[in-house]
Amino acid sequence: MIALVARRELVERARTRAFRISLVVLLIVVVGGVIAANVLGGDSALRVGLAGSPSAAAAGQVRAQAAQAGSRVHVVTLADRASAERQLRDGGIDAALIDGSAVVVKTERGSKAARLLQAAARATTVRRSLVAAGLAQERVDRALSAPPSRRCGPLTRRAPNAIATRRRSSVDS
Repeated sequence: MIALVARRELVERARTRAFRISLVVLLIVVVGGVIAANVLGGDSALRVGLAGSPSAAAAGQVRAQAAQAGSRVHVVTLADRASAERQLRDGGIDAALIDGSAVVVKTERGSKAARLLQAAARATTVRRSLVAAGLAQERVDRALSAPPSRRCGPLTRRAPNAIATRRRSSVDS
C-alpha cells in the first residue's frame, strides 16, 4: 500500500512543469561541470627536470618508473642546477634530478614527482653498480625489468596472537 502511494506521488510530481525544468537545469549543470573540469584541469602529467650527465642517462628509467606507477611524465633536460631551480621557482617543472643523485623540489619532499625521481635515481645507481661489478648489460636489464608479483593479497588475522596470513584469492588458483 505504501509503495503504491509513493509511486503515485512520484508520477504526479514528474508530470509537473517545474519538475521537468529543474531536471533539465540540473543535467545542464552536471554536464557543464564535467566539461569545465576537463578543460580547466589541464595536463595531469608530472613535469620533471634532469640536470647533469648522470641525470640525462636516467631519463629512460624515469619514464619506466612512471609507467610502472601508472603516471604520465614529461621529462625536461636542463643544463645545470641553477636552471633546474629557476624552472622550479617558475613552475615549469614539479621536481628535478641533479647529477643523478640529488632530488630538488619546490615545496613538498614527499610529492609524487619527488618519489618518482628518487626511485629512478636508486634504480639507475643499482644498474650502474651491477654493470661496474661485471654483469652483462642484458642480464642486468632482464633482472631489473622483472614484472611485479601477481600473487598479492591483503593480510588477515586468525586470532589475537596469530601471525598474519594472506587471504586466498582467485589469482592463487
